[in-house]
Amino acid sequence: MKLREQRIAQMKVEHELMLANKRKGHGELTEIVQDEFLPSVMGSKRTVCHFYHKDFERCKIMDMHLTNLAAVHVETKFVKINAEKCPFFTHKLDVQILPTVICFFEGITKPGQRQIGFMGLNGEKQFDSTGREVEQGDGDDFPTERLAAKLGEIGVIDYTAKATMDEMRRFGLLQQESSIKQTVRGEVREAGSHTSDY
Repeated sequence: MKLREQRIAQMKVEHELMLANKRKGHGELTEIVQDEFLPSVMGSKRTVCHFYHKDFERCKIMDMHLTNLAAVHVETKFVKINAEKCPFFTHKLDVQILPTVICFFEGITKPGQRQIGFMGLNGEKQFDSTGREVEQGDGDDFPTERLAAKLGEIGVIDYTAKATMDEMRRFGLLQQESSIKQTVRGEVREAGSHTSDY
């Protein structure tokens, strides 16, 4: 019973933390202006800030991915700011390519804690934390999972890669290739064997 009580207490603490984060604006991608920038990035332990331009299609694509991630990763605050309307921070943080996503930890960022454009998210070879090559997209088409992996690698979100089919089979979570026999017009065949009847 003691283990159960400890787990319930832990779940209560996690729930309170989630509610506190929601009150701070976590759980959604919020647009901010220059005067709100410092309070936003300083007010949370982890913040993702998207510098965008309202007319750039790639910025809209990044917004879509960040909106999806914000809903799932309530532990991190997601904000966006129009780069044209905040010249001081755009210059101070050396934002030269849009979209640029900068990660802050208690208001502090370092050079490697950013995503510049779609670099590494499409077309280029990308590897996850275990060294496996991640499936590639082309052009502006990349899965949100790839951006999540990048932000998780930086440490700004709590990210765990999805298990591959091979890993799931290895740990017994999926059936191995079955040798289920099926009958087709009175003929017994192994599953997966396809012979043409024509």
